[in-house]
Amino acid sequence: MFENYNEIMTIDEVCEVLMIGRNRCYHLLGDGAIKGFRIGSVWKIPRDAVMEYIRESSAARGNAAVGTKKTKRDVICKK
Repeated sequence: MFENYNEIMTIDEVCEVLMIGRNRCYHLLGDGAIKGFRIGSVWKIPRDAVMEYIRESSAARGNAAVGTKKTKRDVICKK
């Protein structure tokens, strides 16, 4: 997946990999969800930081699936 990308990625490359828009990418960088740095006004994102974000997001989604939160479908099916 990441073989075609350099060690340091651009905003556009991160957006392409994560299939998100630029605004969402800037939000993730600003919140620190994805670790990156700026040179002037240009963001640079280490490829490893994007891979770490994907791993953490996948783990969080996996844990959420194990939780006891009921969906609308669960409630309807039990009636």
